[in-house]
Amino acid sequence: MNEIEQSAHDPAIELEPQDWYLQHADALVRLAHGILGSPHAAQDVVHDAFVKVLRTRAVPDRPEQYLRTAVVNLCRDRMRREGVARRAAMQVPSSLHDPELDTTWQLLQTLPPKQRTCLALKFGEDLTERQISEITGFPLGTVKTNISRGLKRLRKELR
Repeated sequence: MNEIEQSAHDPAIELEPQDWYLQHADALVRLAHGILGSPHAAQDVVHDAFVKVLRTRAVPDRPEQYLRTAVVNLCRDRMRREGVARRAAMQVPSSLHDPELDTTWQLLQTLPPKQRTCLALKFGEDLTERQISEITGFPLGTVKTNISRGLKRLRKELR
């Protein structure tokens, strides 16, 4: 198949990077917000991910997965820099008005970064464990363990 035929069959090739932003930014901000706990930090991370993609000047085969992986990696970098003390003090998003969700949100922010990342991808992005493994680079068993331990800890704290 030549390039012209391939571009007719692959919607990612037809989209320009600014189209990727319009199409994926909101979902990526929600993901980053779930991991970082801060809407402002989430927007910064997503912006940085798009800038990073634009600088490569290469068209990724699967832009959505590429961007999602970049966002997760940048969130991990940010969490590593900020340290444990700051993560514990993260704010609850104003869009959550249900007291039960507020409590859950606060407890989610106390989980270790790997558990929080896996849970945000699993429940916030509705990804399979295998997809989470591909995005994070964690072995499949590690993803399953982090999800299980994170849920167990949340259940224990919510009782």
